[in-house]
Amino acid sequence: MSNNNLRIFITVAELESLTEAAKKLYISQPAVSQAIKKLEEELGVKLFIRNKRSRLMLTDIGKKVLAIAYQMTDLENRLYQAASAQL
Repeated sequence: MSNNNLRIFITVAELESLTEAAKKLYISQPAVSQAIKKLEEELGVKLFIRNKRSRLMLTDIGKKVLAIAYQMTDLENRLYQAASAQL
């Protein structure tokens, strides 16, 4: 599982849009879609559903994955902070 795919997932979840996430991350919309698809395939779950306004909504499991993704991102940041403190 790629940390980059998790970051993309977090951005899509926060913005509720593949297109807006792509703009924020300065990558193409197909790249965002591919990252979400890959993450869903790796986990074997559907993370998003579309609502009536064409926005993306997290599934119940998507909400749980998002909470864990935030924790993983925090741990990664703490890891780099600890390592840089030793330089």
